[in-house]
Amino acid sequence: MKTKPYLQTLTSVAFFVAVFLVCNVFSFGLIFELLYDKLTELSIQIIASVVSLLLTILILTVTRFSLLKRYKDAFIKTAEVIKRLTKGDFDVPPAGDFRIDPKLGGFVKSIDIMASELAKVEKMRREFVSNVSHEIQSPLTNIRGYAKALEKADSTEQREYIDVIQSESERLSNLSENLLRLASLDAETMLQDVAPCRLDRQIRSVILACEPQWTSKNIDPQAELEELTVPVNVDLLAHVWTNLLANAIKFTPVGGQIYVSLSQQGENAVCQIDNTGIGIEADALPHIFERFYKADKSRELFKGSGLGLAIAKKIVELHNGTIKAQSRAGEGASFIVSLPLH
Repeated sequence: MKTKPYLQTLTSVAFFVAVFLVCNVFSFGLIFELLYDKLTELSIQIIASVVSLLLTILILTVTRFSLLKRYKDAFIKTAEVIKRLTKGDFDVPPAGDFRIDPKLGGFVKSIDIMASELAKVEKMRREFVSNVSHEIQSPLTNIRGYAKALEKADSTEQREYIDVIQSESERLSNLSENLLRLASLDAETMLQDVAPCRLDRQIRSVILACEPQWTSKNIDPQAELEELTVPVNVDLLAHVWTNLLANAIKFTPVGGQIYVSLSQQGENAVCQIDNTGIGIEADALPHIFERFYKADKSRELFKGSGLGLAIAKKIVELHNGTIKAQSRAGEGASFIVSLPLH
């Protein structure tokens, strides 16, 4: 709310009068004590008024100078912080102190918040680069090692080494593909190519497409799918179901079970994918949708880039939906996707 000009003027006048009156009382008392037997009361009052006026002007001048110095120091400090931010140095101290002025104080607080957020983004960027480097280096090291081993291997070993090289090459290809997909999704602010889609049919198609994976592990998926039509980007959403079902199969032991359900709950279509696999540790559960995050158990037993669930989460959020996971270690896991019907 803006302060009206006449209120600012009245405030300044009131402050001036208050200071003058205080100085006048002080001056009159002091002069009266010193000159009461030499001057009349009127003369003392006149002298006291003049002295009070001079003291008031002096006090206001000193106060103004002090405030200007505080403002100058605060502006210099704020400018230095902004200069460091523009050079990519986000480890900066708080900007200048403008507590005396709420508007400027809010401005400086915004700079502090911006610096803090930029520092978080920079930390995420460094972690991202580090993780990408690690994920690329690992298969490259394997490919280089097995390629050298091929020179001295017999025919049986050669076939085995070639299979490893092909597997690691596919891993690199999948990593680059996921990175490109994630970069593309990050650039999206609004969902494109939305069309009505029968979710039950799409999910059933994805289950059938994964048949080689679940038959090889003697898994018979059970599906209970309600007929629901939702406006979505069909290709993007298919990637979500594929990722979640592939994970369910990957982490479910031979002969395990997978359940897929789809139902309307209020104004949302809710799909839940349950499995009887190894589950997710409690300390890992809050982080599984983070980029490149892999629980230790998953890292030891299974290969993956750690981007699949991050991509799925991004796609669901672009649809204004939510995705969450529930699990207890050793008791399987449930992934629940909720999408608005309209």
